[in-house]
Amino acid sequence: MTAFAQSSPMTKVVGTDGQTSLVERDVLNNAQMAGFDRGPVSPEAEAWVEHLLTATLAYEAKHHPRSRARRAADLKAFRLACGAFGHDLVCHSVNHDALGFMYRPLNRVELANTLVSSNHFENLIPAWIGLGWLEHSGFINAFEDFEGAKGGGGYSKVRRYRATMEFLTVAQRLEIEATTIKDHFELSYKHADIIQVRNKKTSRSVVGSKAQRVRMDGPKLQACREQVEKLNSDLLKYDYSLSHPPAVRRLFNCADRTGFDFDLGGRVYCISDDNWMEQSPEERALITIDGERTAEIDVSASHLTILYGLCEVGPESIVSFYRIEGYPRDLIKKLIVTSLGKGRFPTRWPKGFNEEFEATHGWQPKKRYKLKDVLAAIKFRHPVLGNLQPDVLDWANLQYEESECFISAMDQLFNDNIPSLPVHDSLIVKCSDIRKAHSVLEGAYRLRFGFNPVITMPSWAANYT
Repeated sequence: MTAFAQSSPMTKVVGTDGQTSLVERDVLNNAQMAGFDRGPVSPEAEAWVEHLLTATLAYEAKHHPRSRARRAADLKAFRLACGAFGHDLVCHSVNHDALGFMYRPLNRVELANTLVSSNHFENLIPAWIGLGWLEHSGFINAFEDFEGAKGGGGYSKVRRYRATMEFLTVAQRLEIEATTIKDHFELSYKHADIIQVRNKKTSRSVVGSKAQRVRMDGPKLQACREQVEKLNSDLLKYDYSLSHPPAVRRLFNCADRTGFDFDLGGRVYCISDDNWMEQSPEERALITIDGERTAEIDVSASHLTILYGLCEVGPESIVSFYRIEGYPRDLIKKLIVTSLGKGRFPTRWPKGFNEEFEATHGWQPKKRYKLKDVLAAIKFRHPVLGNLQPDVLDWANLQYEESECFISAMDQLFNDNIPSLPVHDSLIVKCSDIRKAHSVLEGAYRLRFGFNPVITMPSWAANYT
């Protein structure tokens, strides 16, 4: 491997021969997380996974002999782990921005919900390094996080991994390549991590860090799992112009909040490889379902609408939530969204907002307005915002209510043989189904809050035939 110029913070990468080189930290930041949730379904994939398992067991027997052989069930699980780990290494090898690196924290709770347990991970890494299949980055400076920001300790043990050319060559001999691997592996719904429960995120020092995962069980969690399993099953009944069949998980937040009962957060997120939720609106507009053009219907000011409903106050007008005379709409929307996210009115201008606003409008709001004056106008227009309270009534409550509306609407639509793809506060549906979807989504909000939200759609879509 070739060392990079010292133009940005550098991290050591260890090759299979034990030699180290330096790679730019920014490159490694482009690595994506491995899912460890794909299993082999083709003869070629089965043969490749068998090769991975056989070679790994042989290496173990020679260098790290076990005191007792694995039981049949454990050996089967280890085989699936080899396949899932190998699949992700091949997939991420074409992430050129990250030079083929991927990452997966060695977290027992997180890995327990994948095909690669923490024990599997700890066994496979040294074996595959020894076999010449795997390279990895070093540990991160404890005084500088992985994104280069100071303070907070940052990441302490998150490594990056990538397949060697030898590993990829063996896969290619068995017709396993990144461009065709979707034909050989499928998402294991039995092992897919479709329900996550996390505590409140307490540290803001590390960009992209996640809140602590919580292990929970019981009838409420099982009911949520069955709900998402049905949603995924319904999604698979239709054809999409996506590279992989769509699949979703549901994430509940703030489990450490007093009274948590699977009623905080709860948003649905994509877990399939082709993540339509991360696409731009223009890219999503190109998606087809069963060969038909689609449109996206969106609930305007969804969280503010829900706040009115939770406070049992009917808004005078929900057509222009963000219109306040004398102020730009973008300014009002940003401060309202910030307030909803924080659970209180901001005490200072949102970080980076003035610069972003200037890039679009050519001037900075802070140079024309006093923050307290803008907030006073917002409070007068929407006194219901005064009911916000961090950890009592904030984004987590609003997200849950929103997710319940959308899941209910999707379930009803699927029952009527109308497929849809969720995007948090919008749905992607076939244009021929747009009026029905509009009515069902509107009804879900009305049933829960007592009044209709404003639902928007592309102007051309309503007349599409």
